[in-house]
Amino acid sequence: MTEINGVYTALVTPFNYDYSVNYSELCSLIEYQFSGGINQFVVCGSTGEGTLLNINERRELITKSVEIVSKRGVVGVGCSAGSTNEAISLVMIAQECGANFALVAPPYYVKPTQEGIVKFYEEISAKTNLAIVAYNIPGRVSVTMNYDTLLKISKIPNVIGLKDATLNFENISRLSIDCKEKFNILSGDDLTFPASLIYGTCGTISAISNYCPKFINELYKSWQNNQINTRLVQQIVEINRASSVASNPIVMKYLLSKKGLIKNVLRHPLLPLNDEQTKIVDSIVENLEL
Repeated sequence: MTEINGVYTALVTPFNYDYSVNYSELCSLIEYQFSGGINQFVVCGSTGEGTLLNINERRELITKSVEIVSKRGVVGVGCSAGSTNEAISLVMIAQECGANFALVAPPYYVKPTQEGIVKFYEEISAKTNLAIVAYNIPGRVSVTMNYDTLLKISKIPNVIGLKDATLNFENISRLSIDCKEKFNILSGDDLTFPASLIYGTCGTISAISNYCPKFINELYKSWQNNQINTRLVQQIVEINRASSVASNPIVMKYLLSKKGLIKNVLRHPLLPLNDEQTKIVDSIVENLEL
C-alpha cells in the first residue's frame, strides 16, 4: 500500500449481550458499508472501542475483518497506546493479521514532547514493514503535533499519511503542498470533513459513516467531480450533531441498533444513551433523508 485516500469507515465493534464480539453482526455491518459504496475500514480504533478489547480479541477481530473484506477493500487497524513498546506490539499484531496499515496516535496520558513524538514514530517504523498513518487527535491524547513535527514524521520510512482531527486547516494546506503525494492527509472530524477537502485532505476516516456510508461516499465523489452537494453537507452536519450528544461510539451504536444491524451494547465504562439523550437523537435523525 503506497497511499491513503477516499472514505474509510472507523467501524464500531458489535458485541453480544455478554460483551463478547459478535462476528455475525460484524459481517452484516461490513456488508452494509459495501452496499453504501465504502470498501475501506479502520477497526480497533476509538470508534471500535479498541482500548476495551484484550489482545486476543484484537487479534481475532482484525483477522476476521481482513477475512470478510478479503480482496474487496482495505483494512487499517487502530494501534494507539500509552507507550512506545505497547504501540509497537499492537502494530506487529496488525501486520501479522494481514492489515493494510496501522493508525497510530502519539502515546496518550504521558504528554510526550514534540521531539519525543518524532522518536516514537521513528521507533515504530524501525520495527515494522507495515504502512503507518499518524493520528493528530489532541482531544484523546492531550498533545498536539505541530507543523514541524508533522513534517519530520512525513519523512520517516513507511509513514504514509496523517489522520487530522485538530481543525488546523493551515497545517493541512501547508503539508499538502510540502509533502505532495507521499504523505496524504485524511480528515478525522466528520463535521469539518467537507471544508477540509478545500485545504488539501484527500478523504476521511469517518465515525458517522457507520450509519450513513452512502452520504459520506456521495459527498466525496461530488468533490472529486469538482462539485459540493450542499444538501449532503447539511445532512452530514445534522448526523454529526446527533452523534455529538454523547461520546463516540455511543450514538452510532444506538442508531445502528435501530437499523437492526447490531445490538446496542457497549463495554463499560461506556453506557447507552439515557432517555433524554435518546429523545434528542431521535428528534434530529427523524428529519434526515435516509
